Amino acid sequence: MANEDAPFGATTGTCDGTTTIPCNTRNGGHPYPVRGAYGGYLSVGDYVSLDAKNYLVRGPTTINSNSVLLGRVSGIYKATMLGTDDPDYITLTGAGTTVEAYANVEDAADQTFESQEDSVGGNLAETDCGLNIDVAAGSAAASISVMELDSSSAATTITLPLTLCALSNYHGNAVGTNARWYVKMNHPQSRVPTGL
Repeated sequence: MANEDAPFGATTGTCDGTTTIPCNTRNGGHPYPVRGAYGGYLSVGDYVSLDAKNYLVRGPTTINSNSVLLGRVSGIYKATMLGTDDPDYITLTGAGTTVEAYANVEDAADQTFESQEDSVGGNLAETDCGLNIDVAAGSAAASISVMELDSSSAATTITLPLTLCALSNYHGNAVGTNARWYVKMNHPQSRVPTGL
């Protein structure tokens, strides 16, 4: 049976195998501000990092040539409703530098995440485990993240943000198009020392 093409960003939960919907755990981690000037959107499951002013941005941030990540979004709240759960994504106005939202981020430096590969330019193989890999950001606001692993980027390049650990044991998952993989952050932003 072919793997389903259903991007979900990153998850830390594991499903029981009876559903094709990933079990994105919600509201774990620590809250971080998202400012209006960021613009665009933010979805549960997005890989995120902090900009120079410590506001969240989607995807990796480059620090001294290294792609660093803070973690994954597990919950989003409007700034005016802090503590009240909102839908799975938020569209930001980009109107200014005020805080429009807060996002809980699972930011443990040694956290293992699960993500689907995009299979653009080929599929990952189990022999790729141990290689480093980039994040394909996706292009549309969605109720769940559309980020995937960039399967064509697997390499020994240490500046890439993730390490490919193993094929996910998710029910029905198999090596091939849109397979799901376990990954870890190469350069967790919470551990990047000054001068790296």
